[in-house]
Amino acid sequence: MLSRTTRESIKTALAMTIAYAIGLSMGWDRPYWAGFAVAFISLATTGQSFNKASLRMLGTVLGASVALIVIGISAQDRWLFITLLSLWCALCTYMMGGRYHQYFWHVAGFVFVIVCIDGGPSPENAFSTAMLRLQQTALGILVYSVIAVLLWPTNSRQAMESTALELLDKQISILASYLRLFQGQGDREIPRVGYAEEIAKLNQLGVLLDAATTDSHEVHEVKGAWRDYQSAAGELTETMQQWQESLPELRGLMIEPLVSDLVGFSTELVARLKSVKQLLEREDHSFACSDARLEIEAQAAGELNHLQLAALTVARDHLLRLEELTRRLHHSARVIRGDEGAPVASNAKPSRAWLAFIPDPDRMLAAGKVVVTVWLAYLAVIYIGDFPGGFGVLSLAAPLSMALANMPQVPVSALYRPAAFGVAFGSAMYLLVMPHLHSFLGLGTMLFAGTFFLCQRFSKPQQMLGRALGLAMFLSLISVSNQQSYHFLSVANTALMLSLILLLLNIVSYI
Repeated sequence: MLSRTTRESIKTALAMTIAYAIGLSMGWDRPYWAGFAVAFISLATTGQSFNKASLRMLGTVLGASVALIVIGISAQDRWLFITLLSLWCALCTYMMGGRYHQYFWHVAGFVFVIVCIDGGPSPENAFSTAMLRLQQTALGILVYSVIAVLLWPTNSRQAMESTALELLDKQISILASYLRLFQGQGDREIPRVGYAEEIAKLNQLGVLLDAATTDSHEVHEVKGAWRDYQSAAGELTETMQQWQESLPELRGLMIEPLVSDLVGFSTELVARLKSVKQLLEREDHSFACSDARLEIEAQAAGELNHLQLAALTVARDHLLRLEELTRRLHHSARVIRGDEGAPVASNAKPSRAWLAFIPDPDRMLAAGKVVVTVWLAYLAVIYIGDFPGGFGVLSLAAPLSMALANMPQVPVSALYRPAAFGVAFGSAMYLLVMPHLHSFLGLGTMLFAGTFFLCQRFSKPQQMLGRALGLAMFLSLISVSNQQSYHFLSVANTALMLSLILLLLNIVSYI
């Protein structure tokens, strides 16, 4: 029996071959744009692929539309043009740092750059480029969607539930550690190390929940409860982190005499999360949330100074918030399980939608890095004669800088190996294999084999960025068209341009 990785690689390679076949038979230019769509929306489950496909299509429409407006405004003024281009890239990068639709904003940003650069100062050419991009993207999405539905469709429900349980195990462990720390016990390094893993699981849960809502009828029926569960789990992680940051202010104090029934309160919170786990695992149990109160003993607290009393009050508020969130998680889990007797959730925290309008410093910094990258690339092309790739360097520098700016944990050096591998592999196919192909039978075989090989080579989840870059370099270098030509300089220019872009990204990463 074929492994899951092999099946997904076959699906991607088959969709790639069919997309090229249709594009070439219709006489459309740049069929590799359809190939890009296939390469970038192919994910582990059907729901994930469909969601990413819809975001890519919508992002393409928005990016192409804004590009046409910007070209109409600034086609004759290169400084106004680059100012508007960099501002749009900055806006898209800032929005990518939000909780929802990150891929939509990424696509809207780099499609905008591609249409602006390829369209040039001519509105007619820009419109043709925008329509061609939409056409080829839609083709790639349609072909892969049909293949994903007909060939080994994969449901996202099991992966989502496994991720939810893994996240819950991490939260139980961290909460128990924090409660011990609050009482002056335990190792302070354990929860600090677990926080990064918890955030990763939260992000993964969000992606898989979107996918499972699309491809699983069972999840779709209770999607409201799952959304509430996801929201409460995120707030639980945030609240525990805020609480942990306040614990050093209480170091040296005996907490138990200062707070009523701390042991019972702590036991109740942990028991609720363990009950949530049983609910998600669909085990029988009869646990019901009990009232958990936490009051500061006035007489004992009277001996504290003002700073200690304030720190104790803040810690108590965080604990009470944790009580609300664990109750909310338990309620959502009961609804997900289908418990008709689940009580109505109470003590929901009021909406903080207005917080969305407060600029986030980290997201602003990411947007600033992209602006610097775009301007440096633009100035290099203007003032350095015969710069490799010309203004096309922006079409690659912008999407890479946008992706890296919102993944500060990924160093630029992580791109070296997949970029070099993609260039070497694509160059070998372009120079050594393609000149000997005389029909689409040979070309299709090469496309299938090359795509399958790269998907297998970069099959691990942590290699997704490398997989995307490797496939992009492969498709760009072979440059398949109905009127095929071969030039060694195109390979050399692409390799040199990519090297300079990675150098530029390295320089900007130190800002």
